[in-house]
Amino acid sequence: MKTYKKQIVIGLVVLGVVVSGLTANALVRSNCNYDSSGNYVVNNKTYAYGTMSSAFQCALYGVLPQVVIDRLGMFGDEETKEEAKEIIKTNEDNQKKE
Repeated sequence: MKTYKKQIVIGLVVLGVVVSGLTANALVRSNCNYDSSGNYVVNNKTYAYGTMSSAFQCALYGVLPQVVIDRLGMFGDEETKEEAKEIIKTNEDNQKKE
């Protein structure tokens, strides 16, 4: 009888971890502040562009919109263009994980 209780407790713990991970992932995805047209929206204000940092945050979860990817690093020096390539690669890598 004790074995069943242990298995049930372990099962519930595993289920809790999985559900909390899925919930956190959904929240992060919904917090990528780019809309489908590539505008950056925060606090009900719409901006034409976000920052490299905001693009990177979305790329960490593989949800950076294609329109943002297409213009990322378009302007700037070589360092900026290299940073853009890294963000794009990060986005691609994280899309493959799902």
